[in-house]
Amino acid sequence: MKAACLRVLALVLAASAADLALGPAAMAAVQTLQDAVRGAILRNPKIGIATGNREATDEGLRQARSLYLPQLDVAFGYGREHSNDLSTRRRQGAGVNAGSVNLDRGEGTVTLVQRVFDGFETSNEVARHGHLVEAAARRAHETAEFLALDAVETYLDVARQRELRRLAEENVRTHQDMLQSLRLRLAGGGGSAADVAQTEARLARARANLAQTHN
Repeated sequence: MKAACLRVLALVLAASAADLALGPAAMAAVQTLQDAVRGAILRNPKIGIATGNREATDEGLRQARSLYLPQLDVAFGYGREHSNDLSTRRRQGAGVNAGSVNLDRGEGTVTLVQRVFDGFETSNEVARHGHLVEAAARRAHETAEFLALDAVETYLDVARQRELRRLAEENVRTHQDMLQSLRLRLAGGGGSAADVAQTEARLARARANLAQTHN
């Protein structure tokens, strides 16, 4: 991972040099390196997966730490019951429904539990989840570094290709101007047909080089 960081840094410096080599007009049309890297990281689903894994391990660590806290359980119940037993029959006496009674029944409990010593189970669980969090964080960081590396390499390739195209276009214009000047001189009785032919050949090569930059 350290090697990847150094490579990203080297590419960033090279990209900065490439930016300085481009003119202001060309730079206006070229996406900045910072935007390219940010966009590559934000749009890549691998970052979402790595971030999701990190959040899941964070939640696991929070749950493990909660074992240190006291646990409070509250239960409450209410209902009606129909009873017909020896005690109710004695209370009701004789009658059609002797011994039957409807009763309201309610109950509630509150239980507070605090772990005092659990054989280091909680501390071991917290340590285990802590290692998982660190591993997930390293994976997320490493994923972002490699995505940034790819983005910088792509940025350099695009910048280099555009610079080559700009130079090729400038070379074609230079030879066109030179050829026009030589033709005018030849038409006026100066210069030579050989110079014109040679410049035409150079212009043809310049145009071929320009065509290659579009491939």
